[in-house]
Amino acid sequence: MLMRMRVAATWSVAVMWIGASVHPAPAPAQDLPATHVLGSPDGRIEVRIHADRRLEYSIRVDGLERIAPSLLELVLGDGTIVGRGAAGARAAHVYDVDQWLEPVVPEKFARVRDRYRTISIEVAPGWMLEVRAYDDGVALRYRTERDGPITVVNEVLRVAL
Repeated sequence: MLMRMRVAATWSVAVMWIGASVHPAPAPAQDLPATHVLGSPDGRIEVRIHADRRLEYSIRVDGLERIAPSLLELVLGDGTIVGRGAAGARAAHVYDVDQWLEPVVPEKFARVRDRYRTISIEVAPGWMLEVRAYDDGVALRYRTERDGPITVVNEVLRVAL
């Protein structure tokens, strides 16, 4: 099934947990090693992003592997495969977020803590993979600044248990 979508500045593709999109000033860009490790603020969750011939992620909780290395790809209508050939990917914007949010819709609590560590990785020209590690989950999403409509032919988010 083809999806046509007009992309503004950000488009969420694969989300395992959602948080707010408020960001402090980013840190300078840095070269991404073949495997980059991002830990949650409390240190219990660890996300590993491996960028080489293909893009993979894995997740550990309390030192135990919960999701084994699993493929991430986004296949576009023009034949581009975002995530394939990600060698030389660059990490930019590594930072911590710790803030309190006041939900618009009444919830159990008047304020909700939004705390996570995040990294944005350029996985293809004009495409970033944003990875967030929360104390209780992980979020992955693609972002692009491309103008015009984008056709997504296939979205691959494998989960190897």
